[in-house]
Amino acid sequence: MGYDNRPIGFFDSGLGGLSTLREARKILPRESFIYYADNLNSPYGNMEDERIIALSRERISYLLQKGIKALVIACNTVTAAAINQIREMANIPVIGMEPAIAPALKATKTNKVLLLATKATLRNKGYCSRYGDVEVACCVCLGLAPFIERNYDDDERIVEYIRLLAQPYSNLNFDCIVLGCTHYVLKKKMFEECFPGAAIIDGNEGTALHLLNVLASGGMLSDGKKRPFIKLIMTDGSREKYDLYRRILKNAP
Repeated sequence: MGYDNRPIGFFDSGLGGLSTLREARKILPRESFIYYADNLNSPYGNMEDERIIALSRERISYLLQKGIKALVIACNTVTAAAINQIREMANIPVIGMEPAIAPALKATKTNKVLLLATKATLRNKGYCSRYGDVEVACCVCLGLAPFIERNYDDDERIVEYIRLLAQPYSNLNFDCIVLGCTHYVLKKKMFEECFPGAAIIDGNEGTALHLLNVLASGGMLSDGKKRPFIKLIMTDGSREKYDLYRRILKNAP
């Protein structure tokens, strides 16, 4: 079996992908990671595809120069808009994020699932449909990701924002809520409060397990002889932002 001690790259427009990185770190404790956030240009969710592709290609080109062995696009928006273009430019495995519709289809008892995501994610994929007997409806959560980015520690205001977005869906008998943006996953408890009794489902564990399988099948796992590290890179690398991102990683559940 081969080994590869190079770090794994993670890319997102902001802090949301830290939720995916936390899951990957639990499953792959011997691996090192480089996390790149384009928080200066965040949010990506309301951009046109051409802009998302251009920014993603530019930022990921820089990340590839860091000698990473695999790349995780820890952003549903970038995956939906730009995954094909990113794979064309990378000669390493590229793993994207997609909303966890499949687990929700298995879990629902009412045959009604609600997907919460950005405008760009929903524009690029036909998630809002019927899957057999199950109806999947979609809520475009305009402004929620940047609101979480700007007001991360103000849970009361975040709950108010989520309640406002969720109000039209509150009496529609959805028993599974899919969080289709990694920013939302960091505030999962807020969604549980706003959707009492519903299962709140995200794709972070599935993405991390997929990463594990890709590395293992390619003989690319770390041999554990070097102390693992996490390096944060941000386009807005202010001390305030850096401290917040570090705190989110440190306070992983």
